[in-house]
Amino acid sequence: MAAEFQISEPVRVERKDTRVMFMRASADTPEAIQQAWAEFETAVGLKGRKFFGAADVGSHEYRVCAQLNEGDDP
Repeated sequence: MAAEFQISEPVRVERKDTRVMFMRASADTPEAIQQAWAEFETAVGLKGRKFFGAADVGSHEYRVCAQLNEGDDP
């Protein structure tokens, strides 16, 4: 069974400031964003991490982010 993806309209989420490390996607396309997520998750690991996506609509930039944990050296 093939995976099915849907792209919805962006939703603005307001959060308290959170220190993160991030990686920029190479482009603002679904393919580039998926590749960035895969590379970032491999680089930082999944265990005990809180992940976020951040999109800047004005500059068309997408960042894959993970909350900094104690001992991280981004």
